[in-house]
Amino acid sequence: MTGNDRNPNSRRPSNKAPGKSVSEREVYKSAPSRYRKRRSGVNMALVLITVLLTAALAASVIHIAKLSKSAIDDRRDSIEEAINSEKDTMSPKPQVEMITVTASAEEVHRGDLILVNYENPYVFPEDESELVTVYEHMSDDYRVAYNTFLLDRDVMDVFNDFAAALREAAGERCLLINSTYRSYADQELTYNNYVTDYGEEAAREYVSDPGYSEHHTGLAMDLTILLDDGTYQKMADYEHYDVINTICVEYGFIHRYPATKEGYTHIAHEPWHYRYVGVPHSYVISKEKYCLEEYIAFTKNYTLEGKLLSIDASGTVGECTVDTMPETGYVIYYVPAGETETELKIPAAADSYSVSGNNSDGFVISVRFGELTLPESSFAVVG
Repeated sequence: MTGNDRNPNSRRPSNKAPGKSVSEREVYKSAPSRYRKRRSGVNMALVLITVLLTAALAASVIHIAKLSKSAIDDRRDSIEEAINSEKDTMSPKPQVEMITVTASAEEVHRGDLILVNYENPYVFPEDESELVTVYEHMSDDYRVAYNTFLLDRDVMDVFNDFAAALREAAGERCLLINSTYRSYADQELTYNNYVTDYGEEAAREYVSDPGYSEHHTGLAMDLTILLDDGTYQKMADYEHYDVINTICVEYGFIHRYPATKEGYTHIAHEPWHYRYVGVPHSYVISKEKYCLEEYIAFTKNYTLEGKLLSIDASGTVGECTVDTMPETGYVIYYVPAGETETELKIPAAADSYSVSGNNSDGFVISVRFGELTLPESSFAVVG
């Protein structure tokens, strides 16, 4: 048998199990098996990476959420704190108990602090029964030029105390009252006599026009020095002049027309002219080196609705409010006058108080808390 001869019945051995036939579909299905195995490995890697990324992202989200929650909590705490603070601010504070005193429109022209000067005339009262004769009420610590001189009743008593303290400090009796209250006619005569003796220009410089003089008030006086040996001296030449200007303040008097204040007073320097304003006003005027015109304007900065002028027990002049008034000391404030009458509020806890009109547009109130004596103060006469 040649090589070209083939047995038609012979076949190449088959590894197919007998009785089985391989379909075209089975061939297709079995062909990519190794490829599918490789792809499953890649998929597992992708799944693992996805899981890791998801976990990382979830952790980041949780961290951010925690941070956000912390920031929100902080913000909420801040808002709640602000709200509580606002509530505290808005909560009504215990109010200081006040009493009410009613002043008439006419009373703005009455009191120890009335400003009588070139633009504020004195309003003469119908009743001048508060004036008393100095000679009938004086002590032995000073002298009076005429037995007809008059002063306000309350001022008379305080002047006696002042003169006694001065005599003790100076070691001698030294004061002579040379002029006190003047009626309109008295002032007119004084002015005309000054014109006759010194001329119109000098009269304008030293003497107020009738109706515009402090001497109408009964609160002012002219002093000179008369010693027991009969010697007269000018006030400014007296060796104890500074002592006079120190002690007078403690008793509520001020040197009314200091040098360098002519621009306010329109009166030349008068070392002899003194005016009663009362404590604590004399103390503030002295300490701040004010003239009365300046002080009256100064008091208008202080009202019950805002700042109050205060003086503590050490004599320090400062400011306070209704809620921070000193337990011991003085408080001073201004109340504008109403058209017909004015309600004046006074702290009920005050030990004492005084009310004075300013002779123009309102009232000045001083309130004392506790028992105190202000420290000795020097009244500096500028120039």
